[in-house]
Amino acid sequence: ALELDFGCTEALGVKALILSKKGQLDASLACIDSALSSNPKFVFWIHKKGIIYSKHGKLEKALGCFNMTLQINPQFVRSIYHKGKIWFSFGDLRKASECFDNVVRLDPGHRGARRWFQKFQRNQKRKRGYGYI
Repeated sequence: ALELDFGCTEALGVKALILSKKGQLDASLACIDSALSSNPKFVFWIHKKGIIYSKHGKLEKALGCFNMTLQINPQFVRSIYHKGKIWFSFGDLRKASECFDNVVRLDPGHRGARRWFQKFQRNQKRKRGYGYI
């Protein structure tokens, strides 16, 4: 399937995700950029580019993609959620908490944000000396 000449943006996006899973970051990003060339403000592909960067440990670049997505659509829950995960990994619990709070405000049933809130609360308890026995 990867040898086919993909012409539509959806197929390019799928190819990008496959290449990313195979560890081919540059080729994956080239597919996303090609998909974005027809519509540079399509938040779904900007977000996917952030996901790909994140999976390859390039968190600053991922954060930039998520920020770009949110400039176009401030309520794009997926990008807010992934920003929260990055802030959490950076140790900035205030920013992470703000992100997860926004996700739950926009999508009260979002399971991922609730799980991260639980991690945040456990971390706060440990800092106060209420750790696990």
